[in-house]
Amino acid sequence: MTEYSKIDDRQAAFLRTAFINAVDSGLKVKSHGLGLAQIILPEIIVDGFEVNQFHIWDKRLCLFPEEQTGHCHRFDMLSFVLEGEIDNVDVSFVDGEDYKIGVHLDHGDDFDFDKSTSIMTRKVRVTAGNKYFMRKEEFHQFDVPEGALTFVCKNNISGQNKVIFPKEVPFKSGCSEDMREYLSRTGLQVVAEMYEKIK
Repeated sequence: MTEYSKIDDRQAAFLRTAFINAVDSGLKVKSHGLGLAQIILPEIIVDGFEVNQFHIWDKRLCLFPEEQTGHCHRFDMLSFVLEGEIDNVDVSFVDGEDYKIGVHLDHGDDFDFDKSTSIMTRKVRVTAGNKYFMRKEEFHQFDVPEGALTFVCKNNISGQNKVIFPKEVPFKSGCSEDMREYLSRTGLQVVAEMYEKIK
């Protein structure tokens, strides 16, 4: 299950400044169809985590319905909420066949679906000034009501990503070139708007 705690005020101030510096430095922005733009930071270690990035969340970047956002990561993840709020939803499995689990193939757009299950969920709203930790292979879903800025740390990376969603929902993956262009353009706009808010 996800572990929640407060962020130290000095650490929060440092990370907000690091976001401003990252944008000012022109670090690459990569948009993700789950509803976020990413800025990966080189050579910064936070709480022992070596792979770190800012996530700038906005519904304009979300290409999938909420039921398709259930997933687990192939790494331990620590997420600092610096602006806005996120609804994190822990997912646990129970007997049943309402949902299907897919294993990510070669980090492309394809998944292999070979298991069925049912789920139970627990939603927690994580507001600015708080952080949460998830171990690799723990499933969760999320929703970002109004947009948010998070600093995400990854560690212990190995294995495969997985997704989960209702059996009756056809899985949609990948996107057209037009959609990729939209994500790229909108991602830059989302980052600029958050920059003005934080600065």
